[in-house]
Amino acid sequence: MNRIAQLRKQAGLLQEELASVLKVHQSAVSQWETDRTRPDTEILQAIADHFQVSVDYVLGRTEERMPKPVRAVVNRVMEAVEDLSDAEIQEVIRYVSYLKFQHKQ
Repeated sequence: MNRIAQLRKQAGLLQEELASVLKVHQSAVSQWETDRTRPDTEILQAIADHFQVSVDYVLGRTEERMPKPVRAVVNRVMEAVEDLSDAEIQEVIRYVSYLKFQHKQ
């Protein structure tokens, strides 16, 4: 099965819903899932970000959902926040979003 279709179905999304998230037409998602076309680099990254996997995983080039260095960071973050309250976790998420925004500028 096409990896984009697999990720979408595992997330319980319809093609229309994924298309809305990615700001593309539903027919684009359908074409990717039937291997008639491939998403461009920017959309591939958006798909990987949305499903929290690597671009290589989306492309079917690896069975590893995320690269080992990223997994190590994710594991460290999970350990760091495991005893925080929901409000504190939301604060961490806001801070990470802020850092991502600053990095893009």
